Amino acid sequence: RRLTNQVNKGSRKVDDLAQIPQSIIHQLNSWAASVGVRRRLNVGGEILTEIFIDASKEGWGAVIIGDGGKIEILGDSWESDEMEAHINVLEARALELTVRSLPKYLRQKNRHLIFRIDNTTVIGVGRKRHCSKSLSLNNCVLRALDILQEIGATFTMKYIQSAKNAADI
Repeated sequence: RRLTNQVNKGSRKVDDLAQIPQSIIHQLNSWAASVGVRRRLNVGGEILTEIFIDASKEGWGAVIIGDGGKIEILGDSWESDEMEAHINVLEARALELTVRSLPKYLRQKNRHLIFRIDNTTVIGVGRKRHCSKSLSLNNCVLRALDILQEIGATFTMKYIQSAKNAADI
């Protein structure tokens, strides 16, 4: 309402960018989903891209839901020496490999990447930067975060149940 008043009084132009609180963005996206809008709202010029990541003892995978619903799949099997690592380390390695393999169009400053991961340890390290006792796990996540910082991407890490993870392999 305040923004509308500012436009009406002439202190703000109709096409000026406005900061919208996260709570309102969530409500708008929920509304959009309820009326059948398939793409999340583009707020503040950022393009939202969802990336589902998973690992198993056999390999890793990622499903990227990009522009216009375009779906891309990344992944590979582990080298023989990697297969013996703890599953948490493999999940962290999957994050690192996904970030290293991001297509060029995702390496833009106006892009917000939403990583959906079914491993709370990896998410915890990603949010707090150093919370695991595993040096290998910490290093994989930190390398991924360094790459994201280098390319100027903003990101969020969110937990997803394995059964709902599009990358579950």
